[in-house]
Amino acid sequence: GESGLGRAFAEGMPATEFLRQAIGSSLVSTIAEYFAFFALVTSFLGMTLGLFDFLSDGLGIKERGWGIIALGLIIIVPTYYFAVNYARVFIVAMSTSGSYGDAILNGIMPVMMVWIGRYSRKLGGVPLVPGGRPVLIAIVLFYLASLGLELGEQLGLLDFQSRILTLD
Repeated sequence: GESGLGRAFAEGMPATEFLRQAIGSSLVSTIAEYFAFFALVTSFLGMTLGLFDFLSDGLGIKERGWGIIALGLIIIVPTYYFAVNYARVFIVAMSTSGSYGDAILNGIMPVMMVWIGRYSRKLGGVPLVPGGRPVLIAIVLFYLASLGLELGEQLGLLDFQSRILTLD
């Protein structure tokens, strides 16, 4: 409505500030700050663990001894630098890596691995995903559409947020 959460968002007011004013308690802000902190930390930990194995494999660094230290420094130093000095860039990078990274790593790459294994290398075994080529193509098209929508929104060609705000 007129004084609803959509209007607060349109004015650039954080949702936590709006809720604090509406409820009349700072407890909401405190809980939201803790939630935001732990959301960021757990996201960072998840990305770090995935990147640790990825870089270990990609750079051929053993996950033992000095290799662990080298990998840790390669991951933590640039990330920490950008998080402290360019907080907005860090948040945008986390958001972007989540949307694009998930679509590519969890959607398109597994389908490509199945396709190559089944149809290029003719590997045997019981197919875990039934449906053959049509299903694999449908999955890739779904993830490509997802990537297209995300890219369209980031380039300003699509505007989902204003449509959501007008639903109030």
